[in-house]
Amino acid sequence: MLKNIFGKKNKTNGTENRNSKGSNSNNQPTQPTQPTQPTLTPTLTPTQLKGMTLNKGNMAQALDPLEEFLITSDMGLDATTQAVEQLQADILTGNINNMMHFVEELNTNLLDMLKLPTNTTNTTNTTNTTNTTNTTNTTNTTNTTNTTNTTNTTNTTNTTTQASDNGEFSLLRRGVHPSVAMLVGVNGVGKTTSLAKLAHYYKNILGKKVLIAAADTYRAAAVDQLQHWGDTVGVEVISQQQGADSAAVMYDALSRGIATESDLLLCDTSGRLQGNDNLMRELEKSTRVLRKLSAGAPHEVLLVIDATLGSNSILQAKVFSDYIAPTGIVLTKADAHLQPGSLFQIVQGLGLPIRFVSYGEGVDQLAAFQPYAFVGDFISGYLRTFRGVHGGALGDVSEHLT
Repeated sequence: MLKNIFGKKNKTNGTENRNSKGSNSNNQPTQPTQPTQPTLTPTLTPTQLKGMTLNKGNMAQALDPLEEFLITSDMGLDATTQAVEQLQADILTGNINNMMHFVEELNTNLLDMLKLPTNTTNTTNTTNTTNTTNTTNTTNTTNTTNTTNTTNTTNTTNTTTQASDNGEFSLLRRGVHPSVAMLVGVNGVGKTTSLAKLAHYYKNILGKKVLIAAADTYRAAAVDQLQHWGDTVGVEVISQQQGADSAAVMYDALSRGIATESDLLLCDTSGRLQGNDNLMRELEKSTRVLRKLSAGAPHEVLLVIDATLGSNSILQAKVFSDYIAPTGIVLTKADAHLQPGSLFQIVQGLGLPIRFVSYGEGVDQLAAFQPYAFVGDFISGYLRTFRGVHGGALGDVSEHLT
């Protein structure tokens, strides 16, 4: 399932679905049910799902397999209860009266749980500007927020739209050279490697002009490591000696990016621990310094999370909100052993959308997170559980979700 995080279609399932439609959609026998409950038709094509009436009498036939699927996929008890109770309430009030409505509402609810905004561009920019400028420059936002949000007063954040390649989330801002993205996270989560993968993606896949600021001046050999990555992916790295002021490195890099009209500046930072107040405050200083050259920078603050660390990683990451406002998540170590439901726990725990997913050691093993494809595949997993309980053929219902 996790390969659909990256928007890849499951061709095997598609073949199975087409074959099963031809052989089972009309001839599949109805499974026996309790005589006191209405029966759900066992075929699971979209047309048949619309014909499955749902009401108080038979809603358990849809809700019980869903609850089992969400729990076993590691969504967590709270999120599972929220999802099931919301659907149950909609059935009881008549807002859901057939199985296709049930699937469509589940799709909507799961996207909401992933904190997917209706308009990624506006939401991301508003979050970044509001959270950061409220703490550093309240006077200016008071004068301009309502009246000049769509003008050119601060054309690096409030007024720019997010450039989106292939409909995906993008770090690029139209008309901004360079867009600035800062990566933050605790030690050992794969922050520097993720930055190198992003550099490769934007330069070698999308053909953009990228710079790297080696602003992790605290960790021994961090600059050398990033310089090696820069040489590997063909991206210029701006650096100073170990122990230098990290804000000064970012300032130099942004100056270089402006002079060369680069598309993207990726800023590495020191791995912070919640007990090191001095390192955490460097983030605040770096933000102030960047804004001397580019109002609203950094345009994205990506919080790097190790998917395998669970709640411990979430608790550590929450500390960053006291010093800087992250705008999204880079999820690392998302291999085949990661339960898909855990992504909902991570998003709910941090209140941030997943932007990119790193799923291997290779420099090309990172992709923009595609929540629509992920949720569609997740629901297909539920329908396989539903089919296992009630029998019948599985139509490609996820293709009909929007």
